Amino acid sequence: MTDNYTKREHDIIFNDIKESLKRIEDQVTKTNGRVNALELWREGTIGKFTIISVIVGMVVSTGVAIFLKSFK
Repeated sequence: MTDNYTKREHDIIFNDIKESLKRIEDQVTKTNGRVNALELWREGTIGKFTIISVIVGMVVSTGVAIFLKSFK
């Protein structure tokens, strides 16, 4: 197998590849940051919903207990 490229051409090709990989890496880093932010937001929302659900459940169960107690 013969190599028809000069050393300079090889350097240019490898530099282009390195630049492309750097751009890809930068984009992946940005995307991962956005995904991490969305995951944190989702976890916070789920946690808040859970707390609100527990509080509403306690209020409803207390209300039902008071309502049933009034019939005694």
